[in-house]
Amino acid sequence: MQYRDVELRGIPVITRSGQKIGKLAAFVIDAERHEVAQYVVSRSSLLARILPDEMLVHRAQVISLDSEMMVVDDGVVAERSAERKIQQPVEAAAGGASSAEG
Repeated sequence: MQYRDVELRGIPVITRSGQKIGKLAAFVIDAERHEVAQYVVSRSSLLARILPDEMLVHRAQVISLDSEMMVVDDGVVAERSAERKIQQPVEAAAGGASSAEG
């Protein structure tokens, strides 16, 4: 199914376990491949007080997406981008140990 950006912006973003982490704010487009590379999620005001107010979610971390809600892997919360820069996907994201030193 295809959606226009106006249909998706502002939908709630939750983890697989049901934790609400924010709302879908924008998309990062890979211009060479003509595809969404990452999603920008804005945090709720309560979470933004203790965590960065935005986070980047790689498309491989998205479990489902429709006009009502986006569901992401539980590990997304731990992988927020404090540097706020676009990062390349981690190839071993499917269950291996990652070297997330921060």
